Order: sequence, then structure tokens, then C-alpha cells
Amino acid sequence: MPHQRSYEPGKASSSELGIIGDVHAEDVFLDNVLEFFKGRGIARIVCTGDISDGMGSLDRCVRLLDAARCITVSGNHDRWLLDDEMRMLPDTQHKSDLPESTLSFLRSLPAVVPLKSSDLRILLCHGVGRNDMNFLNPEDDGYAVESNMELQELMRSRRFDLMINGHTHKRTVRRFGPLWNINAGTLIRDQSPSVCTLDHRKLIVRTWSISPSGLLTEESEDRLM
Repeated sequence: MPHQRSYEPGKASSSELGIIGDVHAEDVFLDNVLEFFKGRGIARIVCTGDISDGMGSLDRCVRLLDAARCITVSGNHDRWLLDDEMRMLPDTQHKSDLPESTLSFLRSLPAVVPLKSSDLRILLCHGVGRNDMNFLNPEDDGYAVESNMELQELMRSRRFDLMINGHTHKRTVRRFGPLWNINAGTLIRDQSPSVCTLDHRKLIVRTWSISPSGLLTEESEDRLM
């Protein structure tokens, strides 16, 4: 499958961080995204989890993430798979059908990973902090923000400048008090799939949409200020 070539390889920058949202076994799109990042010279990649439960190959997704040395956290679907919970949902995988290498990879995923990228202190998680079921929506305001205890704790602690999360499948570049939030969305093909790149020197977040054929096109640019 072809990859988008509209970017200029000569402008590839190692200052960029590649951000992948919820994967849900979309192995073809994941392969395209990783090749796209490689073409931009991006070596450091993060993923917000939910590798499991989708129409593609979970095993291949695990192999691709592992080969790319992608920093990945566990999502609620990964936890449910390992605990044999919620297996009645559509397109779920089952432990009995998976090789030990895939299960071992999923078991190894942490709930959160603190990162440092240039001067940015980053928290990588699935929901909000250690709560993988916390929905932080881009439109949340007022009481929805005030009552989000995990978010409020992160804002009060000022330990992080930026939280990269997933779970909602909604693209987000937004500031909550002292804390910026980036959600790259999802790779699920019928949910407007997308990924993000973060230039941590210029503090620019670019969102890239993924076409049905797997081509990536820049859709928006936001500056963290």
C-alpha cells in the first residue's frame, strides 16, 4: 500500500515526536503510520494503548510497535483482554487465540510513562493519569473539568507540562490550566483515523488524517503557547 509522499524528506526533523492514539488492531494503518514517521526522520514514537480489539491483526500490531521501539501504555481494552472481561463486545480478541509473545507484550505495558522531550515534561497515559476509563473530551468545560479528579490532581501538581492520552478517539490539542493535552484520536478506519506529530523545539503539534487508502495528509497545526 502506498504512503503519503507530500512532505519533504529534506525537512525531516529529529525534534519531532510521533504520537499514535488508540490502535484497535488496525495493523495496516499502523504500518503506514510508522513508515510515514520514518520518512520524516522521527525515531521517538509514543502510543496511548488499546492495541487490542479490532478487525485487523493484533499480533502484527504488537510486532510493529515492538520493532519500532514505540513507547506504549496499556489501555482499558488491553486490560480487559488479559482479564477475560468484556469479551462480548464486537471484534474482540481472546487470550486462547493469541501467542504468548503477544500476551507478554500486553502484560508488559505500564499504565503511565513520564517522559522528557527537550524542556517539556510529558505524561503518557490512556485515560487521565492511571485511570484508563477517564473520558477527557475536547469540549469538556465547567463542571466536567472541575469534577475530573485525576485531571485536577495533575493540574495542581504541576509535575507535567503536557499530557498525551487517548480513550475518547477524539483529536484534541487543548490547554487545561497549566497542563496541555494532546489526543491523537484513533486508527480505527471508520472513525476519522489520525495521528499527531509534536515538534518539541518549535512547540508545534500537527494532526495528520489517514485516508481510506492509508495516505497521511496534514490537517491542522496548533502551537503550544
